[in-house]
Amino acid sequence: MARRGFLGLHVIGCGFGECIILEFPNSAPAIIDCGDVEVAVFATGFVKHELGWDELSFLAATHPHRDHVEGMNILCGAFQGKCGGVWVFPGFYVGKVFDRFIRWVELVKPDEEIDENFVSRNVMREWRGLVDFANQEKIVPREMCEGLGVIQVGEGVEITCLLPCGLTADTFRNALSNCAPAEETLKDRAAADNLKLSPPPRANLASSALVIRWDKTNLLLCGDCELPAWKEWEKAGGKLLGEFHGLKIGHHGSDNGVFQTVLNSVGHKTCGIITPYSRGKRPLPDDEALEQYSKCCGFLRVTAKAGAVVDETRWGENAKAQLGAMCSAIAEPEGAATTLLKLVPKAGIHQNQVSLLFGKDGPSIEQHCGGATVRVV
Repeated sequence: MARRGFLGLHVIGCGFGECIILEFPNSAPAIIDCGDVEVAVFATGFVKHELGWDELSFLAATHPHRDHVEGMNILCGAFQGKCGGVWVFPGFYVGKVFDRFIRWVELVKPDEEIDENFVSRNVMREWRGLVDFANQEKIVPREMCEGLGVIQVGEGVEITCLLPCGLTADTFRNALSNCAPAEETLKDRAAADNLKLSPPPRANLASSALVIRWDKTNLLLCGDCELPAWKEWEKAGGKLLGEFHGLKIGHHGSDNGVFQTVLNSVGHKTCGIITPYSRGKRPLPDDEALEQYSKCCGFLRVTAKAGAVVDETRWGENAKAQLGAMCSAIAEPEGAATTLLKLVPKAGIHQNQVSLLFGKDGPSIEQHCGGATVRVV
């Protein structure tokens, strides 16, 4: 039987690969991003067995990075014929720009990774699969940007897209068009070989920030949004209204994802969730960003703390202490929004998952952290 009556925010992050499962009070869940094959298998089981649904309201891909899409084809197969919509980043579908770009890379540079996160064979396979899935399901994908409007999901839940704003979305589409050959060129191998194209745009430019509202409860999911996109949004007149009770912190807790307007919109009733990033020269979260969020949010959680995932050696003592507080589901500091009452084992929760369940009036009713449930009063 499907669980009903809650707004649930279920975030999985293993150090490389992020997945968000949105549980709605009276309609099928949605999955936003999935950057790991094993997590995709788990997420499918979580939706079907833990939440009790065999369908999705929608499947969303916030931006073209490997750690957000590498499990998409698993989800497409699992919910074939049972997905109400496909939401994609700007430029993914319009004019088949992204498709032409992928085909050029496959034709001319099949073994070269222009950007291991953006343009690799794994990423291209997932995008190809998502296009095929949308076509087979006869779904016209929605572009996630400021112009998305207010989307009603079930009764009473509204979703709006803040980022990217119109100007940022256009910048990304245009930059993508500049590195996507014309259809005629793709049919002429010699012309394709000799073509000099601009490098692809920064994928995080396209990343979505979504607001989910249910009565008095407000959630903000910041994807991999970075400061320049937020500033462009604010310059265009963007405003955040009310206080957010759940926050998926942007760009894995990087200092380039910290935006003061977001910090001003959280408080002692807010639970912030960070998905760490363990690859590359700069593991995340950043210590300075972590300290800023810790001062503003009532309490914080990180989805994974293993040494290979979170590099504590770069951090000062204050940041280490904050990380320890985030990862302890029992030692909640005094003055948090709620008092933790009891720790109860919970089947079906991923070891690198943080889940929050909300009623209509904001504060979380229940938290699930790393295989355990924390009930709150």
